[in-house]
Amino acid sequence: VLPLDVAVTGHRDGERAFLVGAGAAVFTEATVVTDLSPAPAFVPLAVAERACRSGRRVESPFPGCYVCGFEREGGLRIALGRASGDGFAGVWTAPVVSGELPTRYVWAALHCPAGLVYLEGGGRVLAERVTLARHRAPVPGEPHVVVAAPSGGERRTRFSVAALYTSTGDLVAHSAAAWTV
Repeated sequence: VLPLDVAVTGHRDGERAFLVGAGAAVFTEATVVTDLSPAPAFVPLAVAERACRSGRRVESPFPGCYVCGFEREGGLRIALGRASGDGFAGVWTAPVVSGELPTRYVWAALHCPAGLVYLEGGGRVLAERVTLARHRAPVPGEPHVVVAAPSGGERRTRFSVAALYTSTGDLVAHSAAAWTV
């Protein structure tokens, strides 16, 4: 778990990537991949807005979660609901910051939505791994469409994909995740 109040930097050494804190403490490391699953298809902003309304959205079992919880002061408050078939969608407005929005916000914006696809109706999952491909920076202060979908499973592992798009359909980032059920 990465602390929210500590400066974290990323470093890459060949095919390994590291998140490092003060004093060179390694918080996490990962293998760099190039064969990430394709992003789920874009959903129009109006469809995403309808899908994530109260009463239609998947309720987070973690109301204090920084990403999907609605009781967390200053959190992202990303909600998803069923948009069509097995696809889910929601809306997130990237915060206005000085300079480029740090990647950790994009990563967070895709983490919970990738798991929420398995929480509809009270399901439970635990993150195994999430892999992110960033394509461009989000537009600060503008609504973005978050799309997520299940993408299979084996034994006690479920897979999902998620994507962040601008409101006009430009891909900002996408992720692939594995979850234990």
